Amino acid sequence: MNKLILSLINQFMVEHQDEIVEVITNPDGDLSKQWIEQGNSVKEYLGQENNNLKN
Repeated sequence: MNKLILSLINQFMVEHQDEIVEVITNPDGDLSKQWIEQGNSVKEYLGQENNNLKN
């Protein structure tokens, strides 16, 4: 299972190498802001899911 997860992560990194480099080299750019917004949305969703599981 761990090898599968690592393989998927590696595949993602290879496929999105240009975007990853862009975010690292330009942390105040549009792509970085978009990734942050999407990450915050996921955190909110997961927080709501965790709260629903507790209830």
